[in-house]
Amino acid sequence: MKSRVLTLPATALLLAPALAACGGPDAAEAGADATPHGYVEGAQEESEAQTRLVYAAADGDRPRVLDLTTEQTVPLGPRRDETVAALAGDGRFVYVAPEGGRGLRVLDSGAWRVEHGDHAHYYRADPRPVGSVRGDSPGRVAGSGAGAAVVFEAAGEVAVLSREGLDDGEVDQTARIDVGPHAGVAVPYREHVVASVAADGAGRADAVAVFTPDGERTSEIDVRCPEVSGHALARTGVLLGCADGVLLVTEDDGTFSGEKIPYPDGTPPADRLSTLHVRPGSNSVVGAAGTSGVWTIDPSARTLALVRTSGGPVAVASPGDDRTLLVLRSDGVLESRDLATGRVLAERRVLTAPVDPRDGPAPVVEVDTTRAYVNDAAGMRVVELDYADDLRVARTFATEVAPDFMTETGR
Repeated sequence: MKSRVLTLPATALLLAPALAACGGPDAAEAGADATPHGYVEGAQEESEAQTRLVYAAADGDRPRVLDLTTEQTVPLGPRRDETVAALAGDGRFVYVAPEGGRGLRVLDSGAWRVEHGDHAHYYRADPRPVGSVRGDSPGRVAGSGAGAAVVFEAAGEVAVLSREGLDDGEVDQTARIDVGPHAGVAVPYREHVVASVAADGAGRADAVAVFTPDGERTSEIDVRCPEVSGHALARTGVLLGCADGVLLVTEDDGTFSGEKIPYPDGTPPADRLSTLHVRPGSNSVVGAAGTSGVWTIDPSARTLALVRTSGGPVAVASPGDDRTLLVLRSDGVLESRDLATGRVLAERRVLTAPVDPRDGPAPVVEVDTTRAYVNDAAGMRVVELDYADDLRVARTFATEVAPDFMTETGR
């Protein structure tokens, strides 16, 4: 079975509610009863990250939530008789697209992190279903700790969701933007939505525009992005994969602008980026380069470099420590490489059988500040590794169903 991929970048500011601060004069005046920054009703604030893994089998039933703090697993939502085509997360909420269905379901994993100046707040709550987003043939989803934008490819529409509504347990759609039918991208960024736009009516797009959360088109990026593909949100800005390189969109005092980071001369089409990966809050962006290796992108330095590997990677990731690149090979071996030089530092077999992404959902490598997680569907397990200690296996979790899809929340 072919799978559809819903990819989500890191963090953005879209429709974020005004919340009380946790330091300074205002907080002091409020006293002990001040509302913690990022708090929502029913949540419990914790002193450290409440990391959870949400996984699902392709052949249906319902997703499961694995709490990495308690090591307990609970089902998320009612039992369903459906085939799952894709699953993705935004750090808290999880989006599930049924095979052949319309729209997608939104689920709350019950674990999240809120950045606040020089520190962060961590929360946990009971997992719960939220609602659904209507649409024909759901495509890419970009979500964040402050909002979500959903692209429906067949209709050429972007559904913009309010984070405040999701926090309250309901799907509140603030806009439905017509961008024309195409395989597009829409990313929440700086209280706006950066989206590709089909201009020729032929299902192709090379224009990128900026919209308000209520759907008003405010500006157009003056750099084109032909054949838009993967997307990511780094500290520096939004990155979009294009046929001729990577488009970096940034904002300065309300003005949005674009800059192209080109591929090296002679890069074949087969080695173009199709997906981008960045750990929330970091600036180390990576993506597979066909069968040649991995592209590493430094948005601050505006550089794009190729790390050659033996065989095409199945999944790639970087924890954003400016040192580590993780590459999962089709033979089931995970490599740890030096991000700057590409030198192999350690190898560890983490899959019980080889995989071919063309045959179904590909495994993923999820990373946080200390650990990496790989879903081994054939082995009915999730492997936790310490990437700073020669890929040492820290824990192995048996799963209740085959973890064909997996995403990490609460980090």
